[in-house]
Amino acid sequence: MAAVDYTQFRKRIHEFFTLAQDDAVIIRRSDGQERVLLSKQEYDSLLATAHLLSTPSNTTRLHLAMEEIDAETTRRSDG
Repeated sequence: MAAVDYTQFRKRIHEFFTLAQDDAVIIRRSDGQERVLLSKQEYDSLLATAHLLSTPSNTTRLHLAMEEIDAETTRRSDG
């Protein structure tokens, strides 16, 4: 994750847009506020994850599915 002050971000915006394709870029303003630049794909993924975890039943289902995947992976690597 890259961090940059706003002035440098403005001067090198193309570079940071390219970097944001693969990683988040934190932009710090002189008043101390920060913003994050993300690719649209990463943003959409975060929204989808938030939706999946938005209810306790979804969260439980997701965790159970992950445990099943981990168990299957362990069985395959042991065999």
